[in-house]
Amino acid sequence: EIALGTFRPFSGDYRFSGTVHPNTQGLNLVVLCLSTLCLSKMNAQQRKLLIGLFVFSFAFLILTKSRTAVGGLMLALTLLWTITVRARYQWLSYLGGSWCVGTVVLVVLLWGADFSENLVSAATLGRQEEVGSLTGRLPLWTELTPFVKDRLLWGYGYDSFWTADRIDTVSSELQWGLREAHSAYIDTVLSIGMIGAGLVLLVVGLGMKRTASRYLTTNEAAYGFFFALLAFGLVNALTESGMSAPTYVTFLAACGLVFVAVRHNETQQNRVALREEHL
Repeated sequence: EIALGTFRPFSGDYRFSGTVHPNTQGLNLVVLCLSTLCLSKMNAQQRKLLIGLFVFSFAFLILTKSRTAVGGLMLALTLLWTITVRARYQWLSYLGGSWCVGTVVLVVLLWGADFSENLVSAATLGRQEEVGSLTGRLPLWTELTPFVKDRLLWGYGYDSFWTADRIDTVSSELQWGLREAHSAYIDTVLSIGMIGAGLVLLVVGLGMKRTASRYLTTNEAAYGFFFALLAFGLVNALTESGMSAPTYVTFLAACGLVFVAVRHNETQQNRVALREEHL
């Protein structure tokens, strides 16, 4: 972007994208944020460098103005922190955080600042166009509802729904070009139906449960990373289709599920071998 003269972070409509769409770049930066933060807890010698990389990548994530990516990252980090902290400390932190936010809001209101406008601007990362319709997503989901109902259980086949005719039909009805549902959940149901989507969610849920358990017992960065990545994917899938497409992030998530399954089997085999040796 610097070479092409397109890196203009202080421009109102600027979104950092590099060579891809800003939302896709947001996914890549989330991976960088999660990996550097998880590694920093295990590598004391390079902790400062890794924390610096986390801050650097998070700053550029904000510049993408990808609201779903930023919100998903914050929730994933919150869940990762939650599973490692005792319950009583969790509630104290939640109450303390709520008290701090309330205090800031009260001070701003007493100061007479236009808090509501500033809050909306901050929450939307400066992108307030069509916020009420989720940037045009609600009309799109309404338009796709009849297609979903037609093949609710089985879907239209993997990656087979968005044919040229259907793209033309939906795009003409909504008056803007598109080739995805802007929701990985809806795209998955359109592809493999409710049965397939349910099985996918089951695998992801089991993966999150096992990665959380292994992270608590081993404190290995890989388990924490994959847990946070899967949690992020569930949130990002609400308003983006990236988690239903063959991308770098979904490849990593699939690798994480395979990693957990293989390591679990190895652990079980080792336990059996130790038990037999003891006997």
